[in-house]
Amino acid sequence: MLTTACEQLGLDPDEMTPGRKIVQHNGKSLAVAMKMALAVSDPPAAELVACECIVLAEMKDHFDWELIGECAKALSGEEQAALKSAYDQVEDQEDEHLYHTKGWCRELWLKGLGLNRP
Repeated sequence: MLTTACEQLGLDPDEMTPGRKIVQHNGKSLAVAMKMALAVSDPPAAELVACECIVLAEMKDHFDWELIGECAKALSGEEQAALKSAYDQVEDQEDEHLYHTKGWCRELWLKGLGLNRP
């Protein structure tokens, strides 16, 4: 959806901008952190690390889509329609992804702290 919106706005969705390089680096760093946690041979701790990495990625993704929504509000015409269409298709999913992963992480932490709920 975002690729289509970029193309409609006359942007190259494959361009490796400086910001995109940083986002790519951050994503790779999260994957490295998860691999490091697995190497310790403590599956519950590795699962917590993975969960926290996913929450961080989902928070960034959610924030970026919020910004896309704000950009759409500030535009008009075909540009606004392109961004609003992408935003409207993804907004609810992004909310669900973030809240689901945060809840999963909270439950893992409670379990790890011995605070299991019935």
